[in-house]
Amino acid sequence: MILSRLMLSKNVSKGMTLIEMLVTLVLFSLLSSLVFTGLTFVKQAQEAVTEASQRQRYASLQQHALYSLLQGMQVTADTEPEQVSGSSQHWQAVSFQALMQPAGQAKAFRLQLQQQAAQTYLFYQTEQATQTTQADSVVPNPVTLNDADEAPSAWLLGQWSSAQAVHFQFLDWQGQWQTDWQVAAQSALIKRLRLGEKTPAQSPWLPRAICLCTNKAPLLLVALQQRAAPRADFLNIEALESGDIF
Repeated sequence: MILSRLMLSKNVSKGMTLIEMLVTLVLFSLLSSLVFTGLTFVKQAQEAVTEASQRQRYASLQQHALYSLLQGMQVTADTEPEQVSGSSQHWQAVSFQALMQPAGQAKAFRLQLQQQAAQTYLFYQTEQATQTTQADSVVPNPVTLNDADEAPSAWLLGQWSSAQAVHFQFLDWQGQWQTDWQVAAQSALIKRLRLGEKTPAQSPWLPRAICLCTNKAPLLLVALQQRAAPRADFLNIEALESGDIF
């Protein structure tokens, strides 16, 4: 009788120990699962924050490059009329702050908007590309600012949904916004300004401001008056006096 009770007590003890082990394993599994889920969430959140930060940094880099490019525009005695023109889909001129070029060297450039697969892309094209690319042609081999290519034919400076209807606008010297800018059309205004009214501080070949707009609000507005870069009239006084710059 006593022996039977002892054996039963041992069996009960063994059973409780097994249950405790099972409970421990279950709790450990739950805890491990929670820790793994938490670490996965933290990793995903970190990756999302890093990706958003990189996108914001790249967008800021694109905007800074575009702003500096437009702020560095000048008209010198060597500038040809066909080097300065614009439409709702492109703008081309000469800048002293061209991308991938030493500062202070005048380089022709072209900004081209293109619609591809429900997206609108803004491309910066080099001087060589501006000689062959028309307003409605495809930009060849564009790259991003993050790429290591030192001499691409085009850079990607922006991307938006085509539904936003991104386009260029130009503020003329009469205070009107235009979607087309041709130097020849400004010649009459230049003559009137030189004969009677006060001559603008910069060449009227360039608009007073350039706006990269959507159908709702401006994306980038660059005023070209009172900028820090040297004015064209200080670059070549003789050309200014003879009227060659204008």
